[in-house]
Amino acid sequence: MNYFNHCIHYIPEENSEFHNYTNGFVPHLTIHMNLEKPDAEKKLEELKNIEPIEVTLIGEPIVDYVPEFSSLYYNVKPVNEIPSWFPEGAHISFIYKSGDEITHEEIEALKNKITNKKCLLNNLKIMKLEGDFFNKLFKKQLTIKNN
Repeated sequence: MNYFNHCIHYIPEENSEFHNYTNGFVPHLTIHMNLEKPDAEKKLEELKNIEPIEVTLIGEPIVDYVPEFSSLYYNVKPVNEIPSWFPEGAHISFIYKSGDEITHEEIEALKNKITNKKCLLNNLKIMKLEGDFFNKLFKKQLTIKNN
């Protein structure tokens, strides 16, 4: 299973409420995806000095499904100016799910948890999204539950 290869993720600050909206899944904005490792390392080096950016969720959650994989995300926009590196179609992913589609109950549970639609992104990471990553992720993030 190799959905995205190496990706550059911009992750909300450690104390962001966004981390409380998921069940162990790290919410993130994907800046680049489908990169080979040397290309990902080069892109990360180019981005290492970007400023943290505050973004806000816009609209309703969007669910994408392809065979054996589904995701739930919100489109986002910067609170201030759009920086040159900001990706087209920018969104923050909150759920990845293997095998089954994301249910209406999971969508509603996430919507009910979100009380703050703004977050500060300040942590760049390279993630390799395949095989063991997904297996561990899906074991950890079985479902989002209301508290």
